[in-house]
Amino acid sequence: MTEKVRLIVSHDRNFTNYGEEWKWGGKRTMSIKVASDIAYDELVYRLMEKLNVDDNRFTCHLKFILLAMNLPPAQLNEDDDLQWYISIYKETTLCDVVDQRGIPTV
Repeated sequence: MTEKVRLIVSHDRNFTNYGEEWKWGGKRTMSIKVASDIAYDELVYRLMEKLNVDDNRFTCHLKFILLAMNLPPAQLNEDDDLQWYISIYKETTLCDVVDQRGIPTV
């Protein structure tokens, strides 16, 4: 049986750089319980479904802050990135940036 993990997900905003520090401006937070070996595409699908977001009109980007490092937020793009996040950073809030398709993101 696959181990389950609970991920904390903040959404409804984006990251902003304040001098040498990145801050998340999310207005909402939720959690989602998933298998520890969940695929990236499945997690994105489940988050979009839970947030009631139309995946035909919007796209989802998953990002998080690397603790104790002054670096821009790390973006998850594939299964390997997600497994890295779950294995090391799952206590860190995963930030869900939802953008309208066809509009560039910053």
